[in-house]
Amino acid sequence: MAPVALLGLRNEENLFIAEDGSTDAHYIPAFARRCPFELAETGERVIRIDASFAGFSCDASEALFENGEATPILTQAIEFLEEYQKQYIRTEPCVNAFATMIFLCHCLPISIGQMVKNACLQAYCLSMKKGC
Repeated sequence: MAPVALLGLRNEENLFIAEDGSTDAHYIPAFARRCPFELAETGERVIRIDASFAGFSCDASEALFENGEATPILTQAIEFLEEYQKQYIRTEPCVNAFATMIFLCHCLPISIGQMVKNACLQAYCLSMKKGC
């Protein structure tokens, strides 16, 4: 179980991003800020790069390695990913505590016009009262 935020009700919809790609958000979640890098869970320290990410280019002016060593941009990404992973691990006990205290309730179906869809299959909502 992991905490998530609902950004829209339709597939590939994000109500916080305008059609031109801009946003007036004051906070960008760490999950989004880590792109195009991701820490792979292989038992070793492995960084994956999403080559399909729009901001990534093999022809970019900033290299990730120079003379076999990580450049500052890669070092900064690695430090961010390691901190992100630590925060993710710290969040797990909190989420598990909510689950044990029964503060989580199954989500209700969401109505979109004439359509009714259960957009929260196998998801839970945080309740202000125990025992939903």
